[in-house]
Amino acid sequence: MVRHVVRGEEAARGRGRGADRPGRVQRLVDALATATLNPARYLGRRDAGVITRGAMADLVLLDADPLRDIKNTTKINTVFVRGEPINPARRHRMLTEIEARAQQPKSPATAPAAVRGCPC
Repeated sequence: MVRHVVRGEEAARGRGRGADRPGRVQRLVDALATATLNPARYLGRRDAGVITRGAMADLVLLDADPLRDIKNTTKINTVFVRGEPINPARRHRMLTEIEARAQQPKSPATAPAAVRGCPC
């Protein structure tokens, strides 16, 4: 199997850890590009990996800076799924449904082989 890894400029330049704050921000930007824009470009997709009108977007907008405090990731302002805004009531329903499904016991047919007792 062939795997393609698309890295940000920061990784390509081999910069080490412990850089100043602008360096950390740049690494975050590079990491985001590695997970979004670079794969979209590799796949030839112009409607993905960017924030622009008409693009396919899964996006979370926060009310506070997560670089200052990781807990700020819970201060969600708006969520977009496939380019459509999800209002808070719908987002709450979606999360409730996901949590309920996660709590349901898994049937043996869907459990991994090790869980079913397979010695392989």
